[in-house]
Amino acid sequence: MSGKKIYPWVICEDPRKGMFCTICQKWGNPSAGSRGAWTSRGVTDWSHATELLRAHGESRCHRDAAVTAGMSKQVECVKSVLELQCSAAAKEAACRAERNRSIVLKLMRSIYFLAKNKIPHTTVYPNLIALQVANGDALLEEHLTHGASNAQYTSKFSAVMLLDALDTWLERKQIQSLRSSPCFSILADECQDISTQEELSICCRWIVDGYREEHFVDILHVKDVDAASITQALTTFIEVNNLDYRRLVGQGYDGTATFSGCTNGVQRRIRTHSAHAVYIVHATDFSWHLFKLLSPSL
Repeated sequence: MSGKKIYPWVICEDPRKGMFCTICQKWGNPSAGSRGAWTSRGVTDWSHATELLRAHGESRCHRDAAVTAGMSKQVECVKSVLELQCSAAAKEAACRAERNRSIVLKLMRSIYFLAKNKIPHTTVYPNLIALQVANGDALLEEHLTHGASNAQYTSKFSAVMLLDALDTWLERKQIQSLRSSPCFSILADECQDISTQEELSICCRWIVDGYREEHFVDILHVKDVDAASITQALTTFIEVNNLDYRRLVGQGYDGTATFSGCTNGVQRRIRTHSAHAVYIVHATDFSWHLFKLLSPSL
């Protein structure tokens, strides 16, 4: 049997440099005398090689280094197992997250369909989900069958929550488009809701790829319907959404003194922030817009 099989820790790359102990080189304790012979200085006494190998293998410093090496291998094994487990857990979490996203997307599409077609979402939404399952939607069926009972998002409260999330996403998308436009106009009108709360409806017109777009963007609650309160609501809307006053080129309201007043009306107060914001009575503006729609030759 060769010495390498008996002493697997020995290495000799050059007979002139002698034999070295790989265990003591890596794991030996210098204070215990492992640094020197067998580590940084090779053993070259070939006539007594067998005795020297046996003596070093039985030495205290070598045995301590071997124990340290064994513990290190165990640590590496445990580390490898943990890395595999973490990797598997990460993959499982990624798959679970992707599955949950797919489920939420299906639910969002359902609530969007109801809102787009003006169908009562709080009463129809649960039945619409049940219809999709009955028509063979395996993912939703698995979600409703095996998912947590407190996270199925099929109740009317979930419908309202999803609709709010959709509203936030659409509003953010519109504001980003509005913010990037070279110019924009504001159309506003106030009214009372069913609880007699004063509200200010905001629509905006802006340019997207050379074409005009017009969208409803927000409803603002105002304490009073005087010019100062309405102006404060409009300027807050502009500033909160980081819109540039210098790009505000038009404003349209009704013809009441609160809005149209040349001294203290809303249109005059807005022009102190943007001198280019031309005021147009939106009843006239809407009539002109309708006239253009009915007269394609213009």
